[in-house]
Amino acid sequence: FAEDGWYVQHSLTYLRMALDQLVVAHRVLERSRGRGLSEASLVRIRAAIALLVELHDHQSGDVPNHGANDGSLVLPISTRTYRDFRPAITAAATTFGVSLPEHFAASDEALAWLGKTDIGRSVDPPAARVVVGSSGWASIRTNSTRVFARAGCYESNPSHVDPAHVDIWIDGNPRAIDAGTYRY
Repeated sequence: FAEDGWYVQHSLTYLRMALDQLVVAHRVLERSRGRGLSEASLVRIRAAIALLVELHDHQSGDVPNHGANDGSLVLPISTRTYRDFRPAITAAATTFGVSLPEHFAASDEALAWLGKTDIGRSVDPPAARVVVGSSGWASIRTNSTRVFARAGCYESNPSHVDPAHVDIWIDGNPRAIDAGTYRY
């Protein structure tokens, strides 16, 4: 994970997959060894959680279809649809001590699977904002419009190179979205 939460495989689906695996690994380490992952690792993991919180759609839980998407879902702890990232975000935030914004619709199923009843809450971010990551991504929200763009440099060879990705939603509806893997 980069400092801004971006994942080395340049895929939001694979970022979720990695977080799911880390939830399992961290919980096993805590139970079997009495300690979890290093603090340096936790800082990067928390940044990845913050990235997904920023990019998810409040109504559907979906995120932009950026990068490779083979349907990976390592930790299916919810009956929500595959494209709903909120269960994974809930599980990761609960495991790694990340407070979620008040508006975030946490997954009760994920909390139940993890033996939790509630999640830490933080103040909602401003409705109109621009958030930019050092890895070349940007999230823009204003009123009922949101835009995701990525035009960063590649320092590795991901399976799906997407050098100029842009998604636009207006009133919760996709207006110009990247079709993702399998559609080029």
